[in-house]
This record gives sequence, C-alpha cells and structure tokens, in this order.
Amino acid sequence: MEAMSEAKEGVERRGRRMEDTKSHKHMHRSFKEPELRRDQFAQRRPSPSKRRPRERFRREVVLPELGLSSRQLAALSECPEAKVFKVATDLDDSVYTPRTVLSPALIELITEELKLNISFLPQTEQLRPSQRTAAEEPTQTRMPIITVMGHVDHGKTSLLDALRHSNIARGEAGGITQSVAAFQVPLPSADLGNEEEAFATFIDTPGHAAFKAMRANGTVGTDIVVLVVAADDGVMPQTIEAAKLARLASVPIIVAINKCDAPGADPERVRYQLLDQLQLNAEQLGGDVQCVDISAKTGSNLPQLLDAISLQAEMLDLRANLNAPGAGVCLESRIDRALGSVATIVVRNGMLRAGDFLLFQSPKVLRGDLYGRIRGIIASDSERLNEATPGMTVGVIGIKTTIPPGAEVHVVENEKLAKAKSREMLAKNASAVSTINLANSLLAARESEEEQKEAKGNREDEHEAELDHTQSEPEKRKLAVLVKGDVQGSADAVAQCIQSLETADLNIRILGAQVGDVNDMDMKIISTSRQVKDSVEEPIVVAFNVRTKDSAIRTAKRFSIPILTHSIIYHLEDEVKNRISDILSAGRISHEVVGKLSVIRVFEDGAIAGCTVEDGSLSQGDTVRVMRLPSKDAGHRTLEEAFSGPVETIKRYAKTVKSVEKGTECGVSIQGWTNFETGDVLEAVSSTQKK
Repeated sequence: MEAMSEAKEGVERRGRRMEDTKSHKHMHRSFKEPELRRDQFAQRRPSPSKRRPRERFRREVVLPELGLSSRQLAALSECPEAKVFKVATDLDDSVYTPRTVLSPALIELITEELKLNISFLPQTEQLRPSQRTAAEEPTQTRMPIITVMGHVDHGKTSLLDALRHSNIARGEAGGITQSVAAFQVPLPSADLGNEEEAFATFIDTPGHAAFKAMRANGTVGTDIVVLVVAADDGVMPQTIEAAKLARLASVPIIVAINKCDAPGADPERVRYQLLDQLQLNAEQLGGDVQCVDISAKTGSNLPQLLDAISLQAEMLDLRANLNAPGAGVCLESRIDRALGSVATIVVRNGMLRAGDFLLFQSPKVLRGDLYGRIRGIIASDSERLNEATPGMTVGVIGIKTTIPPGAEVHVVENEKLAKAKSREMLAKNASAVSTINLANSLLAARESEEEQKEAKGNREDEHEAELDHTQSEPEKRKLAVLVKGDVQGSADAVAQCIQSLETADLNIRILGAQVGDVNDMDMKIISTSRQVKDSVEEPIVVAFNVRTKDSAIRTAKRFSIPILTHSIIYHLEDEVKNRISDILSAGRISHEVVGKLSVIRVFEDGAIAGCTVEDGSLSQGDTVRVMRLPSKDAGHRTLEEAFSGPVETIKRYAKTVKSVEKGTECGVSIQGWTNFETGDVLEAVSSTQKK
C-alpha cells in the first residue's frame, strides 16, 4: 500500500511540473517565441544555392522500337505537347505533325534535351548470338553489299541497268523505283570471293520522299552506299537524306555524279554542293571521298565506278564464315500468288539453307510466331537455290508471319529453341506495347480534362438558350484509311505518306498497312469503322500495286466506300490530297434548334415519349437531342445531352403524322433510343453545311 501511495505521489509531482512548464511557455510566447522561431528557421534553412530540388516521380517504361509520337511522349513525361513537338521538329525536319512517329533514337535525344521526367528501361536484347565459337569466326572474304541511293529520277535504276545490261527502268511504273530490288553485278577485281569472277550485290532503293523507311532499311545491311547525284540537278532533298542515313549507319559513301552527258551538266558545281551541304569532300577537291563522273545512258566511266567500289571493299576487308549459323537482314516482304509469303533477305554471315529454322525480331508482332522453317530459296532471277552464301540477296519462302523490312534474321539449331526465343521476344514486345497503351490512356485523360475545363467555361444555364440560337460547331473532319500494298515496305511508305497529309482541320486514322489484294475482310474492317466511329469520319481504301477482288468491289459500292487504286506514288498522293480537299470543302456543320418538346409521360418502357410541343415544330426525319439533368439535384439547372438521333415516328391520337406544331401533344420515338424519362426535353435540330 505504501509503495502504491508513493508511486501515486510521484505521478502527481511530475504532472504539476509539466503544468508549470506549459504555463511558463505560454506566458512568454507572445513576445519571445516568434523571434526565436524565425532565428532558428533562418539557421536551419539552407541558402538558395544549397537547396535540394524536390525530386519528382520518374516514370519508368520500355521504349518501343516502333517509336512514339510527340503527343504520346508529352503525355508520358507530363510535359506540354507544344514544347516536345518544337524540339522534335528542331532535331528532325521530317517530323510533320504531333502525330508523326518519332524513332527511339530521336525520342532519347528529346528526353535528354528537355530533361523529361521519364526513364527508359533496357530494350529487347539484340537477336545476334552473344558469342562465337572458334569455328564460327569470320575467316573468308565475302562479296560486298552495295546500296544505291539518291533523289528520285537521278538515274539509280538506270545505273544498275547499265551495270547488269538490263532495262528495268523502262518497266517501272512512272519511271521511278517504288520497292527495294537487289542484283548481283560482276566486279573487275578478282581479289573478292573465292571464285574466279568476283561479284557485288547491288540494292536499289526508292528515291521518292514517301519511301524514307525503305531507304533506311536499305542501309541496315549494306557495306557501301553509292550516292547517285544528277549532274544537271545537283543536291536535292533525298540526296541529303540518303547521306544522313549512311552516316547514321556508319557506312562509307562513294558518289556517282550521273547524267554528265545531259545539257547543263556541271559535275564541278555538284562537287562543291556536296562539300557545302553534306560535308562530303571529293578527292578532286583534296578530300577522301571517291567521286566518279558517269553517264548511265552512254556507259561512260562505269568501269571506273566499279574500280572505286572494289577498292573500297578491299579496304573494308569484308569477311564471313560459312560454318556459322546464317544471319542477315530482311529488306522486303511480299505476298506472291504462287509462292505465298516471300521475304527478301541479304545474307551477312553463315549460310541459309532450305529446311533451316529462321528466327526474326519484329516489335509489331504480339501473337503468333517470330520464326519459321525455310521451305525454299530463290535468286533474284527466280532460280531455285538450295543455299545462300554471305553477300547474296535471296527470296526466302515458307515463313508464315510477314517479316518486317529492316528486321535481323538468324538461323537457330532447332524448332524448340526457335519457339522459346520467339516467346521471349513476344513478351518483350507486349511490354513495349503497354508503354504505347499507357501513353494513349494518359493522352486521352489529358484531352478529357481539357474538354471538361472548356465545357465548364462555356456552360450556360438552359434558361438563357433561345429557340432561334444557331451554333456553328467547328467539328474536326476525320479520314479513316486502310492501305493494301504489294510489299510491306510500300504499304508502310504509303501509310506514312498519307499520315503526313494530316492538317489542323483533318484527323487521319490509318486502320492498317498490309500486304495483299483488297478482299472482303478489308471491306468489313472499313465498313465497321464507319458504323462505330463518328459519322463525320470518311473511310477510304488505298490499293497500291494490288488488285481488288470482285466481291470487295460490290461491298464498296454498297457502303459507298471509295477504293483508290494506283501504281505510282505521286499520283496516289495527288488523289488523296484532292480527296482531303473535297472533305474540307464540305465546310462546317451548323446546328439550329427548330423545335422544343417537353416529355410529360413515357410509354412502352421508355421507347415512346408523350410530349407537348413548347416551341417551334417537329418533323419526320429531324434529328432530335434528348436533353436531361445529369442528377436529381434541383439546384443544378444545366441540361446535358443524353442521346441524339433521327425521329422514327410521330403520332397524334394513334395516327402517324409528318409533323407537329407548337401547342400540340404527340407521341415520339427516336431510332436507337428506348430510355425516355419524364422531364426530358427534346430539341429538334436542323443541320446544314456552311461553305
């Protein structure tokens, strides 16, 4: 008991001391504490130069190999779209719109330039083997792979025709190359290869602006770029672009100044243009770039050009090993009516043989297989081969999944290993696609928030809306495009060309860029798109170098869907521009409220509205907006649109009528709407297009 009493007294003493302390602090707080706190804060507060910036959350994502648009990158990094787009256009003049897809390399540059609040996780590992065995080390000289590049109509294909004594240029649509082609040409030197006659593989690439991706793919697997420049035309946009692509791929350049026999030809002027604009210093000007004046038409100086190529190849000391697993790069893919899927592959090392399992990397494929078994190999002259050696460009048959241009391909030991690697890469592709989906979600959320702010700022009380109020809605027009091409590279190029025509007044949505003839499934996709999307979206199908099946033509007529069929890219581009002009010339849609009805009763479970015409009139076929309060809150007086659709029937006393006027009662049904509620307001709207 005594112990408990002492403990109790101790607690009471401590309590009294605490009260005395609190009282003492309270007495002096009014005149001492503020100064003390300011002094203490001043001592603790670091100087502005020493303050640590508050770290923001950094979003970590996988950078898709397919790239992102500047809008998507801005959404992911929470940066203003205009800021990202400006830097993108400053770094790359080929970025036309905020929806232009940026390459991964450009995205990383923009991220570093703006110090964006985003981190990119490691990308898909390269497909090439991690290490070679001693038996697989390159030991033997291989033939060089030459890519011929340059501006459209500067004579690239004519040069190849002259080298291989053919006339392909005459057979090309519009006289321009529109797909990647590859040939073997004899070289004068016998030092290359093991055979008595040495060869080089020449790759012809398109020069038109629309085929940038195909030119880039041409530099992926090449050893030397022959840059063709017309002596009478000089350095042009695609000349500059080709030189940039070669530099990015670290590929040496040999310049062939063509058309030296043409009126107005001035090779010396071209050499100075190359120096001033491309920093290519020709040997004639004291530099180290081989530059040969030629004429593909007359054959002038073609042996000197081949000598320059042989010399450059010998300096590169190109080697391969026939015992290594086959490896190469896909230049093009197409659908052959007799052979099925055909991939044009340039072999870089090892051997490709019929029966091998070929693994490839494609960031676009999310399901299926990234491998296949080679059923056959064909040469450029359609000759069947059993195998392909390093430096050769061949067509590979039997891969069911379309191999995308630019993809690396490798032979693997067996199907089990191919399947395991395929699954691994598909999983990584899914991670990259999740980044794109996240970007689109953030972008949609950002747009929704902006729309809500705009709607809130423009919202008016329903009592202020007058019957004769006319509202012109600057609705953005939309164009949905499905592209079919003869080869994948052409289809992609056409899609990118059309996408670049997008304007501030027109959204262009590419539904797909695929290989093959236009068929019933294509028409189903495009017609479904018209039904699901906004009614202002105009669908078209583009058939580039392919045919349209009769059944698809009938479907197109039934749904009034135009099919643009072309074999020349600039003709197609002109027609799409005209189509866009026609769409935009339709003008803006103006909506005028011509009648207002109050729903006083509902019949047939909400399918029919019993109404009183409060103002104006309602006629059969009018578009009607169903307006209602968003909640039962009596204080909230702003009506919102619940549905909009055409009038189906108007009835008075069980009799169908064509129209009703102010002061009458009627029953109204609307197509696609069965959810009328008492208290709804129906607005009859007249829509007109203003030029």
